[in-house]
Amino acid sequence: MSSLFIFYQFHFAEGYLSMTGYADEVVIPYDRDLGPVLFDHYGLDTAQRIAEQSPRDVLEIAAGTGIVTRHLRNLLAKDTRLTAIDVSDSMMDLARTKFLPNEQVTFQNADATALPFNNEAFDAVVCQFGSMFFDQKTALHEAYRVLRRGGRYLFRVWDSERYNPFASLSFEVSLRYLSNSFRRIHPSFCLIPFPATKSIRSKNS
Repeated sequence: MSSLFIFYQFHFAEGYLSMTGYADEVVIPYDRDLGPVLFDHYGLDTAQRIAEQSPRDVLEIAAGTGIVTRHLRNLLAKDTRLTAIDVSDSMMDLARTKFLPNEQVTFQNADATALPFNNEAFDAVVCQFGSMFFDQKTALHEAYRVLRRGGRYLFRVWDSERYNPFASLSFEVSLRYLSNSFRRIHPSFCLIPFPATKSIRSKNS
């Protein structure tokens, strides 16, 4: 596919940036405006890749407002158990409104670096454009821990600037016109290409 973002899929083996206040202010515009433009198309592709594996238990990390979650629920087998987590109450609340009470999806506020699940609880773990917001090494170890043998972790992050004119322009404008505090924060989640973790090994080993 022509990629605006790098896509990773692995037979997986191996501090959260606080998003709660941020999400409370932008959750509706994010879902209404950015969702259809930037994330929905990739959400469908991500869900299709997960569905091809025919998993029985799926965990979505940094599910946000449920953009990928909705596609997953549409494509996965009806008896698949789908769990969606995020640190933001507001985003989880909005995500819940997209589902009927009888749909087999569980929403839970949880931190990707301290997953509240047993070892080997899931066949698949998915994270679309959320890996930029938490400590990579810790989160990858947690994803590995909750995956069953032969399970897979799929995640998406930013690709290089030449594939991201929209993101590059937005970041340049932010640096040019926003306050000095924004510059000092140095938001690493905006870096492109995103420095994805290099230590990947087989869950089967």
